Amino acid sequence: AKRDWKLVIRPMVTLSEMLLGNGKTREAIGALKGAIVDNNHLRAALLLEQAAYLYLINSPGPLYRKFAFHMALAGRHYSTCGNHFLSAQAFTLVRGGGA
Repeated sequence: AKRDWKLVIRPMVTLSEMLLGNGKTREAIGALKGAIVDNNHLRAALLLEQAAYLYLINSPGPLYRKFAFHMALAGRHYSTCGNHFLSAQAFTLVRGGGA
């Protein structure tokens, strides 16, 4: 059965924001990654990029390798959907070109 992406993404992003507001960063990351439900590369890239940034504000400390991994995945998805500018930005962040 095909799921309607709007019925999945909106509540999961809202849940992620609520969890983040309560200091539950890891659970917020899981909610964002759980919202990737179809093969739409642009949506997947946006959600992975947001999850990557949450790894930088993780408590007790930032998780740089997880940030780099998820940002690289986002860059790959941006490239696949043809947005090479955002892909280059994501890969520049992975290389350490500034955050």
